[in-house]
Amino acid sequence: GGGGGGGGGAEVDNGPKGMSPDTPVAFSLPSAPPGEVDAAGLCTIMILRRLERAHNSVLTSLEKASATPAVDANTGGGVHAAVAAATGAGAGTGDGDGDGLGVGTGVQAPALSYQTPPALVRRSLLSYYPERDLLPAASRWVSQPLGHSGGRELGFMLGEIEQELKSKLLDGKGPVLINVRQFEFANELRRVGVLSKISNQVPQSTLPVAAAAALTAELDTADRLSALLRVLESAAHVVGSSALRLNPTTPLGDFMKNVLLLPEEKWAALCPTVVDQFAQLGHLRDLLLSVEAHLRGTPPSHAVADCYRGKLDRQQRAAVEACASAGSPMAANISKVLGPFRDLISGPLAEPSFDAQESLKMFLTYQDADLADDDESPWFSEFPDDLTLEHALETYLLLSTYKSAN
Repeated sequence: GGGGGGGGGAEVDNGPKGMSPDTPVAFSLPSAPPGEVDAAGLCTIMILRRLERAHNSVLTSLEKASATPAVDANTGGGVHAAVAAATGAGAGTGDGDGDGLGVGTGVQAPALSYQTPPALVRRSLLSYYPERDLLPAASRWVSQPLGHSGGRELGFMLGEIEQELKSKLLDGKGPVLINVRQFEFANELRRVGVLSKISNQVPQSTLPVAAAAALTAELDTADRLSALLRVLESAAHVVGSSALRLNPTTPLGDFMKNVLLLPEEKWAALCPTVVDQFAQLGHLRDLLLSVEAHLRGTPPSHAVADCYRGKLDRQQRAAVEACASAGSPMAANISKVLGPFRDLISGPLAEPSFDAQESLKMFLTYQDADLADDDESPWFSEFPDDLTLEHALETYLLLSTYKSAN
């Protein structure tokens, strides 16, 4: 039958497709940005997750079928208990963000990453080839009658073969978590509004005064600031996309080294000692904003569309200064506004997609719903109601100066 359209009745191949030289590189680069985005990098992550679950599932099944459960060397408990602690409800598995490290309060399953020596990876994973493993065992445990004409009757000692295979395949094996290093593409974090998502996973607060002062005193080169900013953005990406509610008092240095797998010497070279001593996961957003402000002199404004760069008149400027000045309820919480504000001007307002006369205050609550909650953020009522998107950039720059002063 003649098909319609210009396709000439050609059939569309919707079946599985293998990778080829024409496949975009993005499909091989692990990336799982938070929010509803087209993440081609999920392909690699999901393959690794499937392999991780397959290993842990087979290990659990072998233990259940075994009369003497394999013992986890780290805890003395059964492998099944270890797998349950690593992959059970509320624990999650390693998905490249470091979520697999330190999950739960039970067994700590070892994390495998691209930095793990290949020999150690091979020793950690189940590996079975019949020609390599079964045939030698079967030849060793064969039974053959020694009587006249009995040579053709062969039997196998199945119990001994099973014990040998079990000892060889399960010795030292346990559940694993695969930690995948993810890539962030240009402007991806801004596009998905990652800073406003951080507080959903970790309550945020202002960086201690001593640590903030150390940033200005010790980070005196653009190269060092840029390197630290990249690491902080990676941490923001991980926290913003985590499925777990994280502890805000976790030392930031521990998070960098244990979750992002940043070498200790590299973190020491990037981060001032005072900051490392005081900074916690709950200071991540404030620290990121501070480093970015020091690096660029002013927050990133090149991406804001022209229609949102209007000047504040004298009365509007005075209203913003009043709500940000010392003594105002909002003064101590400016960093909680700057996070979603930064996401707004470098994300949705990068294109002239919205009417410049829309309420600026309303759009900030779209970026962070906590700002609209009178119980969570009663101080946000001080933010001027009459400001519009037209004044977004100048309002943000003005608030940034008060944040630096505070």
